Amino acid sequence: MDSGFGSRRDNLVKKENDSHPGEATDDYEADKSVKEGQISRTDKLGSAGLYVVVSILITFANKVVLTSYDLRSFVFVSFSQALTAVILLPVVCKVFKYPLPSDLWKSFKSLHPLPLISVLNAVFSLGGTQRLSIPMMTVLRRFTILLTMIFELFLLKVYPSPMVAASVAMMIIGAVIAVVDDLVFSLSGYIFVLSSDVFTALNGVFNKKKMEDCKEVGMHGILFVNNLFCAPVMCAVSILNGDMKRVIGLDVWKDPRFIAWFGLASTLGVCLHFSMLYCTHANSALTTSVVGCLKNIATTYGGMVLVPGYAFTVWNFIGINLSMAGSLVYSGVRYFEIRRKG
Repeated sequence: MDSGFGSRRDNLVKKENDSHPGEATDDYEADKSVKEGQISRTDKLGSAGLYVVVSILITFANKVVLTSYDLRSFVFVSFSQALTAVILLPVVCKVFKYPLPSDLWKSFKSLHPLPLISVLNAVFSLGGTQRLSIPMMTVLRRFTILLTMIFELFLLKVYPSPMVAASVAMMIIGAVIAVVDDLVFSLSGYIFVLSSDVFTALNGVFNKKKMEDCKEVGMHGILFVNNLFCAPVMCAVSILNGDMKRVIGLDVWKDPRFIAWFGLASTLGVCLHFSMLYCTHANSALTTSVVGCLKNIATTYGGMVLVPGYAFTVWNFIGINLSMAGSLVYSGVRYFEIRRKG
């Protein structure tokens, strides 16, 4: 990531959340003044590869930390991730000369209710990760796109094209088929993931709105304020429900493998944010969206093979594949729609 990435930060403009919603990722459209010849092919491929690697790693790291050891506290993990973001964001922003808001209380009030939505999104997302297999969690996260379309329709008056609506319907039908034949059905897991879908969609819509209404805060400022609000809230909850005391007393802290996974789970959220920005800067918002779709497919099938918890059935597998195919069609439709507008 060269210094040019930092110096051209103002060329990144908030676009639209077409990426995989479980990671909270936003799309940004690179300014067209950045010419193709200014960025090497190696940078383009490397940035896309970095985004894929970080995105997949954070999914698997969260799953391993929450299910393969005795920790089993998504509230504590959420606190750790928010605290790490609060510590790392000012350092990274200083290095790359990104501005952060000076009046945090004023920024918090202007962003309301986004920080609260962000907290609920993080909690329900990690809770779903703990309770469901990675393939089923990824498929159920397709409902986020449907909910985002609905919220944008009513809140922002954004109308989807018939082809976009049809591809989303394909994803949802596949998800429903997969759910009907899920042998390891977990009601609490489904409630957590579907709740996360609602708050992810709201988070994306309000992020888009606040980026327009609170331009002085900026995209990095929004991320910082959200985590600054989340960290003490999750800390208080983990203390009150006993998770903090229980987790600190676990023997897993003597296991270097757990420490490595926990470190990845805690730090990769910030890394994901900046790897997404780098991919968008070196390529385009559309490329980031398509890469996110391909990453979701890799995560789904990788989760079937590499992580315990997925129970294969014919109809469940058909549903997952149909949903993944719908995701590819959706990315293709969005690609041609944006190219026509451009």
